[in-house]
Amino acid sequence: MKTWMERLTGPEGSALKPRTLVEIYGMDRVLVEQHRGIVGYGTECIRIGTSYGFLVVEGVGLRLCCMSRAQLVIRGKILSLRMEEA
Repeated sequence: MKTWMERLTGPEGSALKPRTLVEIYGMDRVLVEQHRGIVGYGTECIRIGTSYGFLVVEGVGLRLCCMSRAQLVIRGKILSLRMEEA
């Protein structure tokens, strides 16, 4: 089974498409583009499906401010972000 980093790059290091983009703004906002939906939702942990596996956002008072097929915005005190294999 490939790791999320191995799935990130294809043959000869070429990037796979579509790619999930994560932008962090300070310690209180995260923007995720090209996501694959919310897998788990709570005020302390939100799991998001991505093209590489799952993005796990942990914090305090987390909430989805807006969500569309293209992007979502999470607000709250962000403590950590990590990737998990699918």
